[in-house]
Amino acid sequence: MYSIALLWLASRAFPIYWTFSHLNRKFDYELPQIKKLLEYGFWMRKGALISPEFGLVANPANFNYTHYPFPIIWLYASLYKIGGEALIYASIAALGLFSCLMVFVILRRYFTETIAWAGAVLFTIAEGSVEFDFNTDVIALGTVTWILLLLVISHVQTEKRDFTKRELWLIGIVIFLMGQINWFAL
Repeated sequence: MYSIALLWLASRAFPIYWTFSHLNRKFDYELPQIKKLLEYGFWMRKGALISPEFGLVANPANFNYTHYPFPIIWLYASLYKIGGEALIYASIAALGLFSCLMVFVILRRYFTETIAWAGAVLFTIAEGSVEFDFNTDVIALGTVTWILLLLVISHVQTEKRDFTKRELWLIGIVIFLMGQINWFAL
């Protein structure tokens, strides 16, 4: 597992440098939405988003962006309020590292350690994995929840074939979280 974490760090050294040295010039669609939400006041807006292309408007309630999963944006807004853009990107990167390590854990339940390690290495160095570890894109972030779901499901032995009530609840909670992050993850 340490080698996967080191590989994750080595394969993301340049993206880490670039992301944190270009915070003011980096554009991800979710960040302007968060800034706009906080600009008008989170409680005044009741957590509703305004599409950032509108600029300042006199009547923000007429521009509600209601077809978007709010809870993940609320989490981003909380992180932004605490530590700015850097904390958002650091949190997303931590989730990316977690997902790479969990791929090894999941594969290890079904395969030998060598095969599980090779699969986790391939997942870690995949271009999409590297790119979205420093991107606020909620569609990519929603895929991390699939790894959580697989972690819960793989916990059940293949011979057993049925889930306990606790495992079914965990699966339900993970699927609910998937919908809160992004509907495309479902």
